[in-house]
Amino acid sequence: MKFFAQIVFEDLSEPFGIITPSFLERNWMWLICLIVVFLFLCGIVRIFKPKPKAQVPVLVALQTLESLKNSELNDSIFAEAVSELIRIYLEKEYSLPALERTTPEFLALAADSGALNESLKNALRKILEYSDMAKFAKYSFCANEREELFNLSSSLLKDEFELQNKKKK
Repeated sequence: MKFFAQIVFEDLSEPFGIITPSFLERNWMWLICLIVVFLFLCGIVRIFKPKPKAQVPVLVALQTLESLKNSELNDSIFAEAVSELIRIYLEKEYSLPALERTTPEFLALAADSGALNESLKNALRKILEYSDMAKFAKYSFCANEREELFNLSSSLLKDEFELQNKKKK
């Protein structure tokens, strides 16, 4: 017994012959294997790739301070750069909001935080006072005052570096 569809379409033949599977249909498993191997190799490379060493904030600050010393900046810009450099360092190292505060606010916050020792607080106070005089009072440093601002900043950062090394040991 033939179905109606077989009777109606019995004389129709396949127009293109047998349809062969496409490349993707035949090789899908190989392609998936290649993708998995590629991802595995990417993971291996990522794991064993040397990671860049994290820069120590105090060393970055010291290098920046040295570059400021050799620059030909006027006193106001030099003092502002030193002040900002010290504030950025303290903000990164001690999580104190140094950049958003005025000098008196920041010194009061630093005194209350207990994170800074007395010698660091005194040096910080002198650095920020020198910087404020140059920035806001348009005070021009004589040669030894500019050098003193640099030396205070440098000694503050070097003391911090030594203190960090002692803590690591």
